[in-house]
Amino acid sequence: MALISAKKKHIAQRRAEVAKLFSAGLNQFEMGEKLGVDRSTISLDLKALEATWLVLAVTELAKWKAQEIIRINEIEREAWEAWEKSKTDKETKQKKQSDLPIGSAKKTEVSVKTESNFGDTKYLQLVQWCIDRRIKLLGLDAPQKIETSIKSAGGEKLRQAIDKMDDDQKEQFFNAIDVVELEDDAK
Repeated sequence: MALISAKKKHIAQRRAEVAKLFSAGLNQFEMGEKLGVDRSTISLDLKALEATWLVLAVTELAKWKAQEIIRINEIEREAWEAWEKSKTDKETKQKKQSDLPIGSAKKTEVSVKTESNFGDTKYLQLVQWCIDRRIKLLGLDAPQKIETSIKSAGGEKLRQAIDKMDDDQKEQFFNAIDVVELEDDAK
């Protein structure tokens, strides 16, 4: 039991060193020489480290998304409150005193004016922004796949260029040329 624990500790320490050397830009061969182990051991260590780093990255991304969603929910809640408040009727009061002969009591007239409010739509726009951001963060509006088939050397280069685009760039590209689907000439 103690032997397994010591071996795990040794591997963990070596992997910590491999991580430092990797971040310093050394290649696998150089790391192996520096640590006195075979390149294949370094390769296995890097694969294990990359798996760990991937898990950490995914976990951090999930935490970041959760924090952003909490912020968006708070903004949306406040926007709804502001919307409701913007719909309330507004009352304005005016006081007018009339001058009466000397020695008489002054007469005060109060007029109340009520203005109906139908709500400020900027708050609804903010609510819509919150909904859109939340959907985007959660990946609920995944883009639809557009099938293309272009038969030519130039077409293949175009397809490769499109494949390298992110979703927003693809959408702009296809909107710019007003293409929904490119049909295969051979059909």
